Amino acid sequence: MASISTIVTITVNAVVTAILLLLALVIRVGKGDKLIAGYNTASEQEQAKYDVVRLRRVISWCLCIIAVLMWIPTIAEALTGKVKSAVYLTWAVLLIVVIVTTLIMANTWAKKK
Repeated sequence: MASISTIVTITVNAVVTAILLLLALVIRVGKGDKLIAGYNTASEQEQAKYDVVRLRRVISWCLCIIAVLMWIPTIAEALTGKVKSAVYLTWAVLLIVVIVTTLIMANTWAKKK
């Protein structure tokens, strides 16, 4: 039988994953442009420099990938009964790689040529 802490961890991860996937969907369909940090506060001239469809795609993919990455420590704990620091280190490195890649893609690929 699973411990209470495992059940709570799984529940919290499920809720956070659902929120991230919902945000990704809202941004992807074009209803969440105001949720994109930096884009929503930029002037109209600055916003005109970006291909908003590509920017939505980059941000929504980032949110989906982070939603999947949220499960790495939880799955490791479910499989082994505890989470080793190497799992957290790997998780943190992957998270940083996703965020940096998103920033690069948003500022290169999503910009109009």
